[in-house]
Amino acid sequence: MTVLAVTGTDTEVGKTVVTAAIAATQLSLGRTVAVVKPAQTGIGSGEDGDLAEIRRLAGGVSTHEGVRLPDPLAPDTAARVRGLALPSLAEQRDLVGTVAGRHDVTIVEGSGGLLVRLGEDFTLLDVLAPYDATWVVVARAGLGTLNHTELTVRALRSAVERGLAYA
Repeated sequence: MTVLAVTGTDTEVGKTVVTAAIAATQLSLGRTVAVVKPAQTGIGSGEDGDLAEIRRLAGGVSTHEGVRLPDPLAPDTAARVRGLALPSLAEQRDLVGTVAGRHDVTIVEGSGGLLVRLGEDFTLLDVLAPYDATWVVVARAGLGTLNHTELTVRALRSAVERGLAYA
């Protein structure tokens, strides 16, 4: 069981395309592949979101969504605006664990950047803390990228050093 985490320096930096490319590569190697998106925002029910794009680009990948919220905001804010409850940290961890137990490779694509809240008090780092995940950081091409990337990588390294994530 391999768990890969795809995070970004920001929103709209290409995480979904990178996730699809990794999924397609793993599929081409004969592995069973799943993608988990703990929270998808800015997409209404019945609309195609990131997971549909991954299936379109990568093909036969199993996809799983933790929660979908219509407002294009951080998941905790989008839920609060609508008065909705988000899946708990335990529920998000269980989703990843269940999916990972059924596939050779499970890719977990975050929302926005590394420290975006997926619940009231947790991030993707917290969701993946129990797993020996390999992290991929996606950065946009443009001015400010080096700083955003360094900040993201430092936060990730700090979490690894504190035992909150694996490298």
